[in-house]
Amino acid sequence: MDHHDHGYQHHGHDHSPAKMMWKPLTAIGVVLLLTFTLAATWTEPIAQISPQTAMTGFRSLTFADGLDGTVVVTDAQTGEAVETLGTGNGFLRATLRALGKSRRDAGFPMDAPFHLEQYASGQLLLIDPTTERVIDLWAFGAPNKAVFEKYVLPVHEGDGGLSVVEEKS
Repeated sequence: MDHHDHGYQHHGHDHSPAKMMWKPLTAIGVVLLLTFTLAATWTEPIAQISPQTAMTGFRSLTFADGLDGTVVVTDAQTGEAVETLGTGNGFLRATLRALGKSRRDAGFPMDAPFHLEQYASGQLLLIDPTTERVIDLWAFGAPNKAVFEKYVLPVHEGDGGLSVVEEKS
């Protein structure tokens, strides 16, 4: 064994501490970049976002951290759990973290619902009614938009305005 070899080679692979830290540091960097990108792009108040097409979908949701690192997605109108998300889901978590920071900084309740609004153009907005902040999810590409789009319920226009078409169980 060479006096410079510290036993980091195993079956031809480099297991040095520097090489082993590469993946976690890359993941942290990606999450930070996404968070900063969200902070830079979602600062428009609700009044400044004006979709040019009809609303085709809507849902009011709450997101809560579970004790085991999960995120519990709940329909704010019915109180029913929609989904429990395991670890991962980086875009959803980073988006909610950015919106949550605005709420916390302004002293608003963290458990207030968010609104998802979808339009005929394909635009999907995540709206925080408490801070009046909007994230245009369409701007982050189809895969990231799909993370939230699956929660939207279709709406129809009736005599009393727009109403959500309930999911069939």
